[in-house]
Amino acid sequence: MRRILARASILAFLGGCAAEPTKPAAPSLEDTSPRRDEPAFPSNEWLARPPTTNVAALDPAEARAMDSELEATILALAASPTPWLPLPLVGNDPNSYFTVKGGVLYPSESDLDSGYIVNAAYGHYFTRLLSLEFEGGYMAPDADASSVDLYAVPLMINGRVNVPIWILELYGGVGVGTMYYNIDAGQFDDDGWLAAGSAFVGADLGIFDKLTGGIEVKYYVTEDLQHSNDNLDSLAVMITLGWRF
Repeated sequence: MRRILARASILAFLGGCAAEPTKPAAPSLEDTSPRRDEPAFPSNEWLARPPTTNVAALDPAEARAMDSELEATILALAASPTPWLPLPLVGNDPNSYFTVKGGVLYPSESDLDSGYIVNAAYGHYFTRLLSLEFEGGYMAPDADASSVDLYAVPLMINGRVNVPIWILELYGGVGVGTMYYNIDAGQFDDDGWLAAGSAFVGADLGIFDKLTGGIEVKYYVTEDLQHSNDNLDSLAVMITLGWRF
């Protein structure tokens, strides 16, 4: 009997739960009204298609003609010489150079006035940074006494360090060698060979193709003259003109 009553109570409870009315859903906070910045047209038309242009295909014969013309222009520009080619940092072009120089000579001895100097040098590049050159010249300082004639011939071997910067080449180095001198003072005549050395700095600028021009400052030191305590130490300031080959 108790089992029957318990089952009836359970069934009555379940029936009451099923009959309970459902609560209405809470209103949504999301704004479903259309926005002002949205388009009025359907979503599938939101993005307008870009305008299409019809480009005519290039005729194969015309394309080949244009390629041939471009190739001929490039070859002509490559073959034509230009004065503003950058100086290569390394390599064998150029191999050598020849330079002539001329300028003013300033002797260090007080009884000698300024004169002139003319030099010529042949050099060879071992690399684009290092070169060796042989240099000879003629220098003629002016003596205070009008009856004295003095000249000297320097013969030097120079080691040179080069720094190419596009069309400009900076350089510097030292040299060793000898110097022949001759003094003619009427009844007194003296000549001989002196040990000599030099130090120099300079700059060359590419002028046209392989032609260069620049400036060089060089200082000579020598041993004393025979029968005298004087020497031929001198400062030379020279304009240079060179050719690379």
